[in-house]
This record gives sequence, structure tokens and C-alpha cells, in this order.
Amino acid sequence: MGIVVKRQANAFIPTKIREGRTMQFQPLENASPLEIIYSGERLDLYTLGIFQLQMQDVIDKVTLGLLSQAGLIEPTWRRAKYLPRTAFPASDRFIRAEIRELGAGSLTEAVTFAVATVVADPNVIAILQDLAANVVWAIGVSGVRGIRNRLHRSPNDFRWFGRDDDPLEIGPNLRPILVALAENNQLRRAELRFKGRTRHGEEVEAEIIIEGGERPR
Repeated sequence: MGIVVKRQANAFIPTKIREGRTMQFQPLENASPLEIIYSGERLDLYTLGIFQLQMQDVIDKVTLGLLSQAGLIEPTWRRAKYLPRTAFPASDRFIRAEIRELGAGSLTEAVTFAVATVVADPNVIAILQDLAANVVWAIGVSGVRGIRNRLHRSPNDFRWFGRDDDPLEIGPNLRPILVALAENNQLRRAELRFKGRTRHGEEVEAEIIIEGGERPR
């Protein structure tokens, strides 16, 4: 399939990524960016840091899920069949999320993607064209409180491991984000929206409402 894999620490990682070389990336030029819009009180650095780190893990999980479901990396059949026990260090990631735009105000962010050159064969690139749309979809089915999901079906035909309830284990990443945002807003109402497009141009959107007066669950 164009990806060399080996099993290490209960996760299948491309062998060439483990060689200690400096990673080179190429942009996914035809992929839709992931748009993130936060409306609420001005963010402090601590909250912004939690948000960005947890979103990187979300993107990693969706990337691994897409490639596993497509048969391009081998599943481990443990922890949702594909997730490593710990987050990848930066040197091992084979998808890079890059901030293309960062707007003033509460937070407006556009994220584009680049894939490691060592795994960038046509099959991988084709699957990852819908990465942003799948991130939005995964957030929408995460089961966290306050979700308003405008994506009625998965952007692809995968069964997502036969699980309908948070199949990519996104909830554990979203909850720290929502708690940090609630505390940053001093328990006032806030909104967090995620937007993207499929390769066919279909708009997808998921919105999370953080109600004032209580911590998210």
C-alpha cells in the first residue's frame, strides 16, 4: 500500500518515521482547511495552550482512524483498535496541522494540513483530503454535552469500528478544552464552532454551546 509499518508499544507506526531523521512534510493542497471559531471572553495563554494541544491529539486520532479504516495502516485491535497508549511525540507525527490564519477577537483559526513525505503516496493523500470534514464529524458524534451537529452522516463509507458513540475517542480531548473555556469565561455562555468541507464541496459544521453557570461534563 506504500506504507511500511511495524508494531511497537501496541501501535503500528511507519518504520521510516522511527529512523531519527528530520521529518519532511508536503501540503495537502486540495484538502479543505479546518475552521475554528470561538465566541466568548478573551482567552488567556493557559486556556489557548490546552486548546491547541488537545486539538492536535484530536487530529492525530482522526488521521490514524482514517488510515486504519482504509487499510493503509494495520490496526492493533486494542483501545478502539488503532489508538496508541500515549500521544505521539512531535518527531513521530505524520500529519502536521498548521495555523494558516489567526484572527483577532475571541478566536478565529484556520488550520491546514501537511503529510510526512515518507508516507505521502497517492492512497494516503486521497484519504486525507477529507481530514477536516472527518474531524468535524468526529467532534459531532463525540457525545460531549452541548453539541449541535449539522453533519448528518460520516463524510465517507467507513463503519468506524462498528461504534456509533464516540468511535474515535474524541470526548476525552474535548472535555479538558470545554472545562478550560468555561473557567476562562467565568462560567458565562460561550460557543465553539468547527467547520470544513468534504472533497465534494459539502459544508460540514459542528457547534458546542458552553452554557453559563456550570462546568461542562
